[in-house]
Amino acid sequence: MMEMKNSKSKAIITPAPTTSTIYGIGALADDNGEVVLRGTTNINTGTSGGLLALNGGKVEYEGGTITHKNNGTLGTSVNDHDNTTPFYASSNGSIVFTGTTTLDMYDGVLITGQETDYNSSTTGTEMYRGLGNVSVNLQSDNVTIGAFSGLNNLNWNSQTDAGHTYIDGLPGISKFHGHTITTNNHSYKSILTDGKLNVTSTKIELDSAADQYNKIQMANEVVTIGNTTNVTGNVSSATIKGQGLSMGSLKTATSNATTGFNNEGTISVTGGTATSGIAGMNVVMEQLTTEHLQGQAPQ
Repeated sequence: MMEMKNSKSKAIITPAPTTSTIYGIGALADDNGEVVLRGTTNINTGTSGGLLALNGGKVEYEGGTITHKNNGTLGTSVNDHDNTTPFYASSNGSIVFTGTTTLDMYDGVLITGQETDYNSSTTGTEMYRGLGNVSVNLQSDNVTIGAFSGLNNLNWNSQTDAGHTYIDGLPGISKFHGHTITTNNHSYKSILTDGKLNVTSTKIELDSAADQYNKIQMANEVVTIGNTTNVTGNVSSATIKGQGLSMGSLKTATSNATTGFNNEGTISVTGGTATSGIAGMNVVMEQLTTEHLQGQAPQ
């Protein structure tokens, strides 16, 4: 790792040979320091990520492959990259990708900032710049895209988000190379709060592991289910056993008008039982408006 602190001068790494590999943090710039990683530097990130810029620090990365993956340092039952991001800046820090970069995400969190924190270009003042040089590939089903608040124009229009309508609408995603990321048919988790989601997919199957709607976690969201959408599922199924259409409430909620489901489609959910604590629909400080509701009352 190259670390620069308490200086505004540049510390420049020129790998020898031309291609090098770093295990753990590749560069840390703090307290207005600056680190430039020159050449092709491949980084197998550690539990604190791969590139860090704190307190006015700046990291320039000229390219290579960043692999963000569980290293097994916490044993076989705990993923040491579960809540780790491959690059992170804070307090006026910045990370600039100046060359061709491949980011292979096996685990962890991709987006940690707001839309205004990301820029495809290397110029500007955003915390993360030059993302147009970064190609992101999901390599497993264990990646969290990010936690997003206050998004009011998101759309879910297919069971697998085949056209990337949903994922490309998340902050920061459109700034990467190709204005998207490559999912390689992997599922991914995203967390939505205090916003609105429009569902126009023809089907939502709550008991199907292949239906990626089930990977969206929500609280204090208003979800509108379109009039051509059929929501089905046996929520006692061994495939995905849990609540049906369900959304929790945050302690910051002051009204049920900002949390709930508006159903214009058809909901047919079975398998809920009072003894198992599984409900076909579960509401906590929410509104539910529906035109077509079918199903089985809890037994």
